[in-house]
Amino acid sequence: MEMRISKSYGTHTVFDDFRLEISKGEIICILGASGVGKTTLLNILARQITFDGELLDVPQDVGYAYQETRLLPNLTVENNLRYVGATDEEIEYLLQATGLLQVKDKRPSMLSGGEKQRVALCRAVVGGKDLLLLDEAFSSLDIPLKRQLFDVFIQLWKGYKPTAVIVTHDIEEAWALGHRILVLKDGAIVLDITPDGVDLPRAYGDGVEIKQAIMQALMGDNVCH
Repeated sequence: MEMRISKSYGTHTVFDDFRLEISKGEIICILGASGVGKTTLLNILARQITFDGELLDVPQDVGYAYQETRLLPNLTVENNLRYVGATDEEIEYLLQATGLLQVKDKRPSMLSGGEKQRVALCRAVVGGKDLLLLDEAFSSLDIPLKRQLFDVFIQLWKGYKPTAVIVTHDIEEAWALGHRILVLKDGAIVLDITPDGVDLPRAYGDGVEIKQAIMQALMGDNVCH
């Protein structure tokens, strides 16, 4: 999968001949300051906004999970999944994998924050078996709950093996979930790093040197590869 794109909002250029290749089945995490274009990249991949350039081998069916869960309030958990096209078999698998069987007949207003986020992830996975996009999907959760959901996310990813692009501001999240970690600045990739090992999610306490490199790329002025 490959992007070759340019994007401006009025007179403000976000990307000028920006290029990115993503391997099939890869989980890539993207960090950068607010306004650097992280969400713009996701929206281009989802074909939700116009742009100049081209997308090569980008799937048409895309799952998208946001910071806000955006569940349909009048539908139960089961019917929220059915609404986006989940089959009975998929619903059974997803609810088993995420520990949601006991709440399948509840509406979103009756769920905890973590349960809502799990349903949102399941719903995105149904639509994104080939390409899954997450935009700050874990940012509103506390650290213990985040860690639980990292396990849930990786379990879902192992079930379908989609290519996944995760936008986050959290270095620990990028470390835990990313086969590959990018930092964006001024419309360019200033860090592109692939940590050793693919056993995800990675432990929070590991990867000190890589986390330092990410922080330096976020804060510094030098381009790193």
